[in-house]
Amino acid sequence: MTRGNRVVVPPVHLITDDAVLAHAEFDARMEALLALGGTQVALHVRGPGTPGRRLQEIVQRAREAAGEGARVIVNDRLDVALAAGADGVQLARRSLPLAAARTVAPALPMGLSVHAVREIAAARAAGARGPDWFVAGTIWPTASHPDRPGGGLDHLRAMVESARAEVESARAGDESARAGAASAPVIAIGGVTPERTAEARRAGAGGVAVLRGVWAAVDPVEALSRYLSAWNDP
Repeated sequence: MTRGNRVVVPPVHLITDDAVLAHAEFDARMEALLALGGTQVALHVRGPGTPGRRLQEIVQRAREAAGEGARVIVNDRLDVALAAGADGVQLARRSLPLAAARTVAPALPMGLSVHAVREIAAARAAGARGPDWFVAGTIWPTASHPDRPGGGLDHLRAMVESARAEVESARAGDESARAGAASAPVIAIGGVTPERTAEARRAGAGGVAVLRGVWAAVDPVEALSRYLSAWNDP
């Protein structure tokens, strides 16, 4: 997931949940999606209610299926990410704080989930090296979080601008701060459809994150193809 000192973040992030991981055809679907997406896809193994041993097995199989193509990221569980040899970890409010995670695994690429502009600035202020990417929402209404109204493209643009402002401020700091700030694209999440994918890119997003749009589709591979096409030909 790194190229030299820079973290390369794929544009399409496939998020799982416990139901997706427990599906009888998950392995076959996962392998087909990783094969199609290649380096443009990051699989987020997220299962809050799934035992750690099971998550480790899933990550290891995903890494084998991905080879040198798609990236495999573990959500919340830094221990599982390290034990399974994942390509990165996605941190959220329930996870270890970013600064603490950096002390445990300084070389591991790390993303941070945010929902407000102030959280981006706070992430930079918490330590010299910020996250390697932000997953920012909720952009459009989504069944995953019915209690959160979508902020829309204005919300996304504000977070993108905040991330860029943090890059500018980091240029006055040390080398590690500059490197971390420069490699933090904003990944839009929440109600993202193929049609909205191009809108997110035009608003400055560095990628999109999807759960039901792919996993709940009649043909997940065809659904992912639509997202990839929308991103590559906005």
